[in-house]
Amino acid sequence: MSIVSNGLDRQRAVVLLALRSNSRRMSKHRYASVVMQDALLQCPPAECDALASEVLAQAGAAVTLACHNYGIQVVRGLLQVPGASEQTMQYLCKSQRRLEKDMFGAQLLQELCLGGKFGPACRHCPMLGMHGGA
Repeated sequence: MSIVSNGLDRQRAVVLLALRSNSRRMSKHRYASVVMQDALLQCPPAECDALASEVLAQAGAAVTLACHNYGIQVVRGLLQVPGASEQTMQYLCKSQRRLEKDMFGAQLLQELCLGGKFGPACRHCPMLGMHGGA
């Protein structure tokens, strides 16, 4: 159990402020990435959207995190946030070749049924699906 899920509103606000103050660093931290994922999954929608926007605002953040052993947890959380899941999936589809070369990225692609034997085309992104023959 965490403060994010069971704490008071003011306690959750302090945790979210800390996460948002340096979201890139927190997303790659061993323990903070778990808190970040919990916040994306358990906070009220407005707070989830703000946190997801903060993480995705940095250029290439979704792909960089998908290639990191702790950041991949945050990407899994982003894929479950209604407003951010489509945007995250588009970023992952655009960088599918890069992700296939990375151990953690390839694992994520396998989970999403986008890598390896499933072919190079991303069925979630219409523009890429047309070019890849899916």
